[in-house]
Amino acid sequence: MKRKCCIINAILAFAAFCIMFGDVCFVWGESAANSKEMSGGILLSVYYLILLIIATALVHSSYYSVKPLIFGSVFSSAFIIIVWLIGLISWPTRKAQGNEFISDGPVAVAVFIIITVLSLLMSAIYLFASLKKDKAPQTSYNK
Repeated sequence: MKRKCCIINAILAFAAFCIMFGDVCFVWGESAANSKEMSGGILLSVYYLILLIIATALVHSSYYSVKPLIFGSVFSSAFIIIVWLIGLISWPTRKAQGNEFISDGPVAVAVFIIITVLSLLMSAIYLFASLKKDKAPQTSYNK
């Protein structure tokens, strides 16, 4: 059961990475390489690439405790919450200073809502997998 949850999370992490990378390419083409507007998107693309690597490693690993799953749950939800907090705190002053960490266009808002839902869903699946009891310990023999 834990392996199936990790496979689902790897697929969700791949989808989130593709969505975020596509958004960065879209913003880059639209804004003629304005790096201030793309900094948050580039950071989130790297973050989702790291999440994809972690999810893939958890699919192929043998673990005897739930600590890796709890780490995956915290890591997949904590950063996106921090990014939303940074966006909300800097929202009143970012237009006046010309320093946009997160774009507020309609496409960008839709992308950020989608990846937030994906991140929280991945976190919930990791928590579910860590709470679910397997009949036998997870080893390389009974995958």
